[in-house]
Amino acid sequence: MLQVVLNTQIDLDTKDPIHIRKTCDVMDTAMVSDSIVSITETRGGFHIVYVKSKAINSRLLHEFKLETEFKKTAVDGTIVKDYWFSQTNQPLVVIPVTLQGGFKATNVTLEQFKEKCGI
Repeated sequence: MLQVVLNTQIDLDTKDPIHIRKTCDVMDTAMVSDSIVSITETRGGFHIVYVKSKAINSRLLHEFKLETEFKKTAVDGTIVKDYWFSQTNQPLVVIPVTLQGGFKATNVTLEQFKEKCGI
């Protein structure tokens, strides 16, 4: 029997310890720890892939995203809104040990991820 597992990705576009701590707090509330499939550190943040069916409260994750809005200047000079926390149902992850903008992407454990913010 073929079983399909639907994974979802959190794209955390920050390495700010305060933002990572807030993300850890929301993840602890919204999902069970064994739902996390992988965490990859990238040049600008982290990609966290998790099993969607094991998320306890997907709505909480979506509401948290809305709190992470910030304004930035686009290439054409216009001001646009963006989020440092976002989710996608089509995970597109960086392959660990490959270079991303000169940064070597690496897998990290949940414990290592939490150490980034002093938890």
